[in-house]
Amino acid sequence: MIAYIAGGVCLVIAAVWFCAWMINNNKNQRK
Repeated sequence: MIAYIAGGVCLVIAAVWFCAWMINNNKNQRK
């Protein structure tokens, strides 16, 4: 169960990081 929760947390962190990365890319493309 702990491993399942840890996996879920990792997925959430990865999703947030990916969203932030995409936002930064969009800002760079609007020069």
